[in-house]
Amino acid sequence: MNRIGLLFVGDCKMSALETRAPLGGHQQYSLSPLPLTGTTAQQMDGWISQGVAQAHAGELHPIVRTSEVAEAVVIAQG
Repeated sequence: MNRIGLLFVGDCKMSALETRAPLGGHQQYSLSPLPLTGTTAQQMDGWISQGVAQAHAGELHPIVRTSEVAEAVVIAQG
């Protein structure tokens, strides 16, 4: 089956660029935790502060799904 746009979710081992790069090359997506080392650790507080500020300003896009009783439910924002 040749499908594009699939989301692969993994643990910290999937965060390695060598693991994620082939997925992006095949028009796929990956989701994994970022390590709290190096540049990532230095920038994390700023990213969180920026996200909180965007949430307060109403700038985040809601991700909605329909519940079992046909109600729209916000399950995430980004």
